[in-house]
Amino acid sequence: MFLSVRDVILRYAGYESLSEGLRDLRIDSFELYMGRDLKTQPINGERFNLASRDEAARLKRFLDAHGFKVCALLLANDFSNPDLGREVAYVNKGLEAAYRLEACVVRINALMREIQGYGLEDYVARTAEAVRPCMRLCKETGVSLAVENHGVVANRVEFLKALFDRFPDGHLGLTLDTGNFYWFGYPINQLYEIYETLAPYVKHTHVKNAAAKPGKKDVMRKPREVEMTPLYEGDIALDRVIDILRKTGYGYDLTIEDESLHRFKPEERITVLRKDAEYLKGLLSS
Repeated sequence: MFLSVRDVILRYAGYESLSEGLRDLRIDSFELYMGRDLKTQPINGERFNLASRDEAARLKRFLDAHGFKVCALLLANDFSNPDLGREVAYVNKGLEAAYRLEACVVRINALMREIQGYGLEDYVARTAEAVRPCMRLCKETGVSLAVENHGVVANRVEFLKALFDRFPDGHLGLTLDTGNFYWFGYPINQLYEIYETLAPYVKHTHVKNAAAKPGKKDVMRKPREVEMTPLYEGDIALDRVIDILRKTGYGYDLTIEDESLHRFKPEERITVLRKDAEYLKGLLSS
């Protein structure tokens, strides 16, 4: 496994450029956001249109020259959109861009809102309907799709299991967000069993931590009844999570996504992020 970081986290922490943030943290890998306009966020002051072969190639040359690599592309799709064809086209553009940048994973959402009248099987069927037309490009490029456990639909373990079982060839898997199951409301004493259940499907990660109020840690809660914390704090034992992933044979990224940074003054955020990185490096080396 290796350490990575979300590009948007570097920007929010206060780094003036991607290069500055990666060098300061001594990390050479990052997750790259590609918006619905198919452009990146500013990278050293410039946004790249990844739908353009020339601009993607130019970005790749920049990354190679600096010794950086994209571990995954992150998309802002939503399969609850009534225009499902538009979402599929966006995901396919992401797969093409990832291939050009030599990233082997595209992180996607499933459904970002509940749909009236839908049950579990309906949500699974709709997500599968959206993912299935993307499988041809996955097979041709070798790039995988990784649904994040995110929101009030895709944080349900039964949803994820049922979805992955529909794609046994391995081109669809999980972006494991270590904090989102806890955010959703699962008790801390159930989290590690969940990680073990889903570890075989993990292709990419978002590493974050959170804390529930006293008396709320070991009971099922409503979504959002936690406070996000730095990675080195919080209730989730990230060393146990890493150990579970190791035992399953996972050997890819651990991508920092500290969602507690808003709690700190702007001048404190880089210090917190540095401590996050050093904490994970220590866990990886132990």
